[in-house]
Amino acid sequence: MRSKIILSFILVFLYACQETFLPPLIITGLVSDVDQEGAVFHAKITSLGNREINSFGFVWDTIPFPTIESAYSYKFHQPAELGNFQAKVSSALIRDKTYYVRAFIQNTETTTYGEEVSFVSMGGKEPEITGIQPLLGNINDTLVVIGRYFGTKNPIVKINQFVARVLRASQDSIHVIVPPELKEKVSTVKIENLNQIITAKDSFTLISPEIHAIGTKIGFYGDEIVIKGKNFSANPSSLKVFFHVTPSVFEYVDDQTITAVVPEGLDSANCSIGVVMNNQLAESQEQFSVLPVEIEDFSPKVICTGETMIIKGRNFNPIVDKNRVYVGGVHVRTLSVSETTLTVSLPKQNEVRYDSRNAAVRVNVGGNVRTFEEKLVINDKWFRLADAPLELRNENKICATCPSSYYYNYAHSFVVGKTAYIGLNGRQNFWAYDIEQNTWRKLADFPGAVRMSAAGFVYGNKIYYGTGSDALNSSLLLNDWWEYDTTTDSWVRKADFIGGGRSKLNGYSNTSGCFLAYGFNWNQYNGYEAYVWKYNPETDVWAREDIDVKGLQKSARWWMAESVNDEILVGYLNSLYDSNYSFYIFNTNLKTFSPIANFPYHNTWGNPNLMVLNNTIYIQASDYSESSKNFYRYDRTTNTWKFTETNIYTDITYGIAFEAGDVGYAGLGTLNHLYEFDPNR
Repeated sequence: MRSKIILSFILVFLYACQETFLPPLIITGLVSDVDQEGAVFHAKITSLGNREINSFGFVWDTIPFPTIESAYSYKFHQPAELGNFQAKVSSALIRDKTYYVRAFIQNTETTTYGEEVSFVSMGGKEPEITGIQPLLGNINDTLVVIGRYFGTKNPIVKINQFVARVLRASQDSIHVIVPPELKEKVSTVKIENLNQIITAKDSFTLISPEIHAIGTKIGFYGDEIVIKGKNFSANPSSLKVFFHVTPSVFEYVDDQTITAVVPEGLDSANCSIGVVMNNQLAESQEQFSVLPVEIEDFSPKVICTGETMIIKGRNFNPIVDKNRVYVGGVHVRTLSVSETTLTVSLPKQNEVRYDSRNAAVRVNVGGNVRTFEEKLVINDKWFRLADAPLELRNENKICATCPSSYYYNYAHSFVVGKTAYIGLNGRQNFWAYDIEQNTWRKLADFPGAVRMSAAGFVYGNKIYYGTGSDALNSSLLLNDWWEYDTTTDSWVRKADFIGGGRSKLNGYSNTSGCFLAYGFNWNQYNGYEAYVWKYNPETDVWAREDIDVKGLQKSARWWMAESVNDEILVGYLNSLYDSNYSFYIFNTNLKTFSPIANFPYHNTWGNPNLMVLNNTIYIQASDYSESSKNFYRYDRTTNTWKFTETNIYTDITYGIAFEAGDVGYAGLGTLNHLYEFDPNR
């Protein structure tokens, strides 16, 4: 019996604990006292419910059924009590607009609204800002704008030009976040409300860092540097440390001390240290210096491009590409770094152009520059020289489908002393290339008609040039003849060539005289004939040589002729439809042709590049393939052509070649590159 009484008591107790939720209740009254300064809203709280009241007041909008979330609101700050209450509302009211008003009361679980009433506004008061708190702060801090008559529906607060994120708003205060984009130290604070802009009298000021001293004035990558100052913030999103413009890893110690690590990416030998906080930069007055790079030696001393070189020293940057090495003015590739060595690779000359074979080696680490006194010797057989001027390009392309870079074909070259004279074919431009200075100089334009397939030679310090086909009318063959004086940079017309209009002649000169040979005209069978004409520059007189040419085929094309002392090496195609070259030695004293071994490379096209070095003729295998990068030389002792692997870096087919002493030069063709060729390397 006793157990039943206890159980009944427990059930009654549990039922009593399950209290029924009672919401608060409120009634919206009519709006009164509508005037140009606003209106009075009325309401009555009829029940406080049985939960704690959070807030109560009014909401209004031009849209029916306003809510706290979407409409303007007026909230009371005092505790809610049963009975009537009212408020003079002056904010967010536009004249002649109809507004819908509801009273509200809100507890921890629900919001209760009174019935809706409406009225026509006669206007309201502009918002007023009476102050901001705090006046001094950080980005991402909370800033409170204090005042009266604030609109609470989507208020816009701007700190300078940046819109601040609103946390909450009431009729007399708006809480916002100081924008992280803010950069100005002193900023205005404004509210935009119903097309009105209200500016606070007070300004907001960002706290700025100050640097008073740096602990160590010189150090190395990875060292820790102590920075002393004030106003340092512990907020990692705001605080940053830089060595010049390179960010540093750092540790915040306190608001007066930071320890920062010298960044490996630092590219400045001497720099200030900067602390950025609140987007405000403070720079040290004292300069920090990185321990300067020291260089001791490099190896090898003689190198070919494409190979690697080791530089010994210390104080290199641990990051490979922060160690910049220049060879002959070219930034070479740094492959690896250790505490005492740098390993670099020299780019090949199809990629870059070095300023000299005897190249200076310069090391730049973070702005600390050191140059070796000893020069590095670039030992490539081919060495790229100064590029030919763009103006030297030939406007008459060989084919309509050739690439746009295909401009430098079939130029002429003549050597007088240490200067090569280059140009003319396809245009009137003429240029001097100074072999010793590796420079180009513009000369007087050729005054004759623009032509193709002309010929010429050198006599003393003068160049003789003419014949060919008119560049604008290839069927028109020319026989005019011109003299260029290298000492006066002037052209003079001389006696016309007596062989008539003719193109594709070969010009050469030696101790026996000056000659034009072979060539094409319209009066001969297949256009070609094996005649030789001699020109006397002293008397300006032409004469046809009495030479036995019975052993030469008239139908063949005599494509090349090069002087070697008193002899001329002559090469011609066996037929118009063949690319096989027969070769003869023409003795200019005896006026005889002696056959030698045929040129072995059968795919060589017309006018291949050739040069004479150490009394040995070199002829390019020119067919646009990889073989075009190599030459054959004629060995008199064995009467054979020997393959010479030269591997020039760019295609020089249809280019030029000439010699000065024991060094050859070749280039142009498809590009404006010019190379030196030293067979002794």
